[in-house]
Amino acid sequence: MITTNLNRPKRRWYDLPVPLAAAICVMCLLCIAVIIGRMRSAPAVVATPTPGLIILFATPQIERPIQVAAVRYVVAFDQPNGTAMGPMPAPSISAVLARYGDAWVLVPWESGRVWVRAADVGLPDVADLQPTVAPQVVYEPVYQPAPDVATPETTSQVTTSDNPAAPVQWATSGPIRAEDFTQPDRKASCAFLGCLGTK
Repeated sequence: MITTNLNRPKRRWYDLPVPLAAAICVMCLLCIAVIIGRMRSAPAVVATPTPGLIILFATPQIERPIQVAAVRYVVAFDQPNGTAMGPMPAPSISAVLARYGDAWVLVPWESGRVWVRAADVGLPDVADLQPTVAPQVVYEPVYQPAPDVATPETTSQVTTSDNPAAPVQWATSGPIRAEDFTQPDRKASCAFLGCLGTK
């Protein structure tokens, strides 16, 4: 007996059941929509030039000591020979505004002005605010004869007595008269001066 195996025919797409064909179509449409959406939302690529090549050389590190400039402080005063206000960084000689004699200089500090010793900063050629010494006036008396004044006599002997010594009389301007102390005449004064109103 001879057996013959028959091959089944291949299925064609139109032979698929309708629900399966519909599901395949919907899936294909979704994949196409996703691909189109990603293409539209992708950022635009801008052409940028390629940066130059950076070449690094390895060199041995040389250790240098760190040099820190030491800040020098000076004492600030409110006035020459006045009250100390505290320390401040030493100003440069170009910051000096004025001087007071040879010992003090005026410098700006914290939006104000303070005095420091010239020995701490230096003494530039700026205006001197110290008042000059007033000239001394020597009064010499003009020769006048000494007035006749009675002076008490001194004795070398000490005596005790019940009577005190007579008072010393000093010279006066002259005798005092009662006529000198009379009321002035007002009519005569107004006639001489020309008073505006008379009473």
